Amino acid sequence: MVRRGRGWPAVLTGRRCFEMTGIGKERGAARGLRPTEERRREERRAKSRSISYHWGPTARRFHMSMASVKGLMGVVGCGKSVACCHEVNYRAEMMPADPVDGVRRSRWIVVRNTYQELVRTTIKTWLEWYPDTEMHWSSPITGRLRRPSMRKGADGNPDGTEVEIEVVFYGLDRAEQARGLKGIECSGAWINEACEIKEEWLSLLIGRIGRYPRKRPEEGFEPMSLGVIMDTNPPSDTSWYYELAEVKKPAGYEFFRYPPAVLRREDKATGRIWYEPNDGRDPGVPAAENVENLAEGFKYYMKQTLNGDHDYIKVYLMGEYGTTVRGAAVYPEYSDSVNFLDGDPEPHWGLPIFLGTDFGRTPCSVILQVLRDGQIVVYDEVCTEKCSIREYCTDFLRPLLVKRYRFAEGARIMNFGDPAGNNPTETDAQGCIALMNECGIPTVPCPVKGNSFRLRRDAVAEALRARLDGGRAGLVVTKRCKRLRNGFLGRYYYRTMNTADMGDERYGDSPEKNMFSHPHDALQYAVFGATHQSGESMFDLVSGRQRGVSRAEFDAAAARAGIAGYGAAAAAVAAGGQGAAGPTLDLAGFV
Repeated sequence: MVRRGRGWPAVLTGRRCFEMTGIGKERGAARGLRPTEERRREERRAKSRSISYHWGPTARRFHMSMASVKGLMGVVGCGKSVACCHEVNYRAEMMPADPVDGVRRSRWIVVRNTYQELVRTTIKTWLEWYPDTEMHWSSPITGRLRRPSMRKGADGNPDGTEVEIEVVFYGLDRAEQARGLKGIECSGAWINEACEIKEEWLSLLIGRIGRYPRKRPEEGFEPMSLGVIMDTNPPSDTSWYYELAEVKKPAGYEFFRYPPAVLRREDKATGRIWYEPNDGRDPGVPAAENVENLAEGFKYYMKQTLNGDHDYIKVYLMGEYGTTVRGAAVYPEYSDSVNFLDGDPEPHWGLPIFLGTDFGRTPCSVILQVLRDGQIVVYDEVCTEKCSIREYCTDFLRPLLVKRYRFAEGARIMNFGDPAGNNPTETDAQGCIALMNECGIPTVPCPVKGNSFRLRRDAVAEALRARLDGGRAGLVVTKRCKRLRNGFLGRYYYRTMNTADMGDERYGDSPEKNMFSHPHDALQYAVFGATHQSGESMFDLVSGRQRGVSRAEFDAAAARAGIAGYGAAAAAVAAGGQGAAGPTLDLAGFV
């Protein structure tokens, strides 16, 4: 029943909530009724159990970071939203205390893509951990939490200050709330499920933080900005979050990523794919986090793998970025958390450097090494558009090899090219392989039988699946290989074929040709050539050691022949020094 009268703006009897002011409170108390928020808080306290927050390795790094903008990405159930709730609390402790009353005041904006999700998930999570928050449910929804500070003084005892956190919740699907967001002044902001909002909201929030409380230099009060924090499930690799986290990486931004919850396995002989819990069984992959706080433990994740939806599993259970193409990835064996190396390692200068090159009007090369333990490290990619092979070598590839890979200082460079490069080009009677040799880059055809795509792909897939001592991945790509990485993430794919049967998905036999296919072809040539060394391999041709040819014999034969390129040099060695004449190359450094 609803009663309205003087002093009773809204009174709801029974189990309904109500609000009272003035004399209404006194009358309500006489009837045994309580104000709305007081009753709600008591209910939350009664329901809340005594729980404490224990951060895992990823959350710890997130909390310890002092970046002004921080992102936290992970699988469902990993605890990223809970970590952000506590990050709001931790950062509020960093606000200087007001010299007037000793209170550390901060105002936080918390946004979600829809009002329904805001109430159903974001606010619910906040109140589970901070049930003492005094909530006001009018639009926009606000909460106020005040408690003693955890900060300690010089003597090791509490410093006597208090923390007051004002939280303002916004659902961005409501026009009035979106408009109100543009005028608010706050200390910090939390974007819940950042992948579901537009980048412009991040820019707007960055402009609203650091404006509360106001600076009072005459009183020595210098408040600080508490920054922007974000949490999200893995978005598409075309999203603004991916662009910031993986491509641009602006100064002052830092992004963190939880380990996968499940591990993908595949039987190479039968093609059967299955998943196992990431409980630490793979030494090369950090174990899943927060599993102990899930009611079903790993069963929560494993039952989600039963429907075989590999795209869903990749994103929500393995924590990989999604793709926006329609087709099947050429390399489902790739795991970004395992096979991507977010660094720029130096090559091992005592080992050969292998290249693979794809020709045509879009020449492309990759640069890698096979380390002593068998790990393949892909350091670099060189991609061009509408470029002749001669221009590619002189203006792009060779300068990079000289500058970064000590090409002029004696580093051993070994290049495997597309076998079709032996054929004359449209603009030159020589083939691309001969032209690369003429430009000083030692090149031979990739020794793959019939230039079989299946054999080339299997060589890379085998390296991706391999696990070395200590759980290290058999193949890793570095941050310089942007197109290669995007291709591995799904942009190098088999296109879906149109069929008459609904639900019957079929794919082409060869990958879709695009900007990502060229570096992947080059990678296949390099990996196959480096791992399938035979009597015709580049290692044999350059070193000659497996045929019993000494370095002195090699140098002498090359000097007598006066030839250009390693193909001719090796032929001269094998023939006892008889080779085609041409410009002399300094071959000694490559042996």
